Amino acid sequence: MEVYFVQGIVLPERAPITYEFSLRFRHVALDQNCSAKVSILLNQVAIWIDVESGVSAADLKNLSHYLMSNLLNVFSFLNGYTYDFQVTRIINRELGMDVVVGIDHPTITSRRSEIDYDVAVRKVQVHLLGEHGLFIHRCLADLSSAMRFIDDSAFYCYRAIESLRKHCAAVHELDVEPKSVQWERFRKVSGFSKEKIGWIAEMAKETRHGGLSFINVEEQEKLLRETWDIVEFYLAV
Repeated sequence: MEVYFVQGIVLPERAPITYEFSLRFRHVALDQNCSAKVSILLNQVAIWIDVESGVSAADLKNLSHYLMSNLLNVFSFLNGYTYDFQVTRIINRELGMDVVVGIDHPTITSRRSEIDYDVAVRKVQVHLLGEHGLFIHRCLADLSSAMRFIDDSAFYCYRAIESLRKHCAAVHELDVEPKSVQWERFRKVSGFSKEKIGWIAEMAKETRHGGLSFINVEEQEKLLRETWDIVEFYLAV
């Protein structure tokens, strides 16, 4: 067994949590038996994760988020609060791993070496104006969630694209037309094929209807890349 130590923090710190729990489980995406002990002391989080063989820092970050989001969702339900969790460091002494975890998602960060924010932000803000801008707001919010919640990445990616379809339909006064007509116009405007968008829709099928869907890191990376291709082209950034 490999033992990893994960440090993190529950936000906001002004809503303190102290709690401990342990569990054993089968990680479907990793195809490994695992165990975890989680200790939260005044929002400072320590997690010891035992796995059968070596795991990447990205998978450990996602697993830690999954464990903590399950717990924090319960606290949110009971208290009526909203919490967030951040992994800050991952350590495995035997493997020589000591990683300070940033807030970036490498799949997206690596797409651009430099960004002229004065230009890029203004291009996006143009689409956010007016009542149709609500669709772009929903799209961008879903993209943020797609990076954070790997198990629901497909759901958020596809809903982000659906929001663009709604925006496109509104701009071209096709609100009352059938979805097939709206999708046809969106594909024409975006330049992306029915098959490319359909793959994302198929990946999201189960989670869109309340089912379970397990995707690995490679599948999530592909989802994010292809979704970002569509959104960036549509917003012209």
